[in-house]
Amino acid sequence: MKESKADLIVHPIRMKIIQTLLGDRRLSVQQIGERLPEVPQASLYRHIRKLADAGVLQIVEERAVRGTIEKVYALAAAAVGVSADEAATETHEAHIRHFMTFLGSMLTDFDTALASKELPFEQRAGYSQLTFYLTEEEQLELFKEISDAFQRRMGHEPGPDRRKLTVNTILTIQKKPAAGTAASAAEDESEPDVNRSVQQAPTETKGDIQ
Repeated sequence: MKESKADLIVHPIRMKIIQTLLGDRRLSVQQIGERLPEVPQASLYRHIRKLADAGVLQIVEERAVRGTIEKVYALAAAAVGVSADEAATETHEAHIRHFMTFLGSMLTDFDTALASKELPFEQRAGYSQLTFYLTEEEQLELFKEISDAFQRRMGHEPGPDRRKLTVNTILTIQKKPAAGTAASAAEDESEPDVNRSVQQAPTETKGDIQ
């Protein structure tokens, strides 16, 4: 059976490689490995090769280093991510499988951050859930604001004063209740535009700091 693009990308190690190259970065395997010290070198080479063979990564430079040829990789334009059309072809079971893989990767990162005692908990990890009631136009406005905020920081390079921050986004949008239903009436009578539910969360985003 041919591997879908989602199956290719939604893999714990391959997701980390892709995230490392976001922001138009151009990195060698060694540089990627320095940013992912938890990934064994043999696994790193194998997954980079798989992503390159699938066209998700492209070689943008080759240079001679100590008698060998070092390849520099970048994300191929429009190759990362799964389009709406591609996602629509995935079965319900496939989406659940991909989501469980995503949750597994997130749990590993959270466990790593939680195990570290270098910083107090509120600076190491956090999780929360926010609920909004928005029109489609307001949803698009919110997504753009979040995307703009992330893009402004995506190009920051590792440094002595910077820690790796991973933000995981999980989005679910419920269908609009039919007019006249109890749920619809409750929304109409509700005064707040935003309901906040926090599960002992010190921060406002789903994420972890390592």
